[in-house]
Amino acid sequence: MIYLDNIIFNLQQKGGISRYWHNINKYLIDQNIEFSSIIYSKTKNDFNIQNNNTIKKKFSSIDRYLPCKITSNKKFIFHSSYYRYCNNINSVNVITVYDFIYEKFRSGLPRLIHSLQKKNTAQKAKKIICISENTKRDLLEFYRDIDEEKVAVIGLGVDENVFKLKKYKKLTNKFFKLYNQKYILFLANPTHEYKNFKIVDTVISYFDDIKIVIIDNSKFDDFKHLINFKNLNKVYLFNNVSDEDLNNLYNSAMCLFYPSLYEGFGIPVIESMMAGCPVITFSNSSMQELVKDYYLNISYSKKSISEITDIIKKLNEVDFKKKIALSGMKISKNYTWDKCGQKTLKIYNNLLK
Repeated sequence: MIYLDNIIFNLQQKGGISRYWHNINKYLIDQNIEFSSIIYSKTKNDFNIQNNNTIKKKFSSIDRYLPCKITSNKKFIFHSSYYRYCNNINSVNVITVYDFIYEKFRSGLPRLIHSLQKKNTAQKAKKIICISENTKRDLLEFYRDIDEEKVAVIGLGVDENVFKLKKYKKLTNKFFKLYNQKYILFLANPTHEYKNFKIVDTVISYFDDIKIVIIDNSKFDDFKHLINFKNLNKVYLFNNVSDEDLNNLYNSAMCLFYPSLYEGFGIPVIESMMAGCPVITFSNSSMQELVKDYYLNISYSKKSISEITDIIKKLNEVDFKKKIALSGMKISKNYTWDKCGQKTLKIYNNLLK
């Protein structure tokens, strides 16, 4: 038996982890695999999903830090969406480790609590799934007592039925300000320092006719935290953007600029490529394995600004943009939710033997 702990749907309303966990649930449902979804009250997550064998529990904020209680006298898989374990003697614990953002960029009590919980769960796990080789390297660096043999790397995916290059590109009325505008996409909360929005602010100052479109589905919803940036007159900010609208935005954009200094994976990069939108990114953290020899994957240095501005100018050339788009679409085919689900199910089956 397999138990999936869906607590992530109570910890965030949207986000990459929720999208990943939704698709793990969905894959098992589509494959008619017998499993139980553990869901909690008070969830408002757009990706919440449940199957016919749902276990409903009341949710309190302390639950995220406590072991999950399951009664069973038979061997079973317990896979939590966010760093929990089951203390039943028959439980085979599996965890997914996404990144080490807290360890690298946070401080104080939040970092301490998060790090201790993650390490404790990793030590108790029979199998650890990392979403990239970069996350695996970080894991083995921070937790030197972890046996590398119990670590597997399974990349995330993108829904190829949603993110695709459309023949006819049409933005909905929500984005009327973008009609007939040249724009570059930035998908992240710009107030998070490691997302590196400051370089976007610098780059856009070289162009009078190009806008920056920030898409962020978190609670960030105004410009008050961007007061230190110079080019707010060139910035449009949207949140609560549907996947269909996001695909249309990719289709109509000059490119996605993804200058993050650290990522566990980077789903927007693959979404953008799958939708035929060029991506400018830096060859650090997971990006160096995700996009490999992709032409617009550049080294982060003092020369980066001039290199990026040259690329953006060149993207006005139809043939060049088409060449980059086709290259990205080819790379994106390596990352689907079916492949992610297949590899995850294989781990479950091997552990239950």
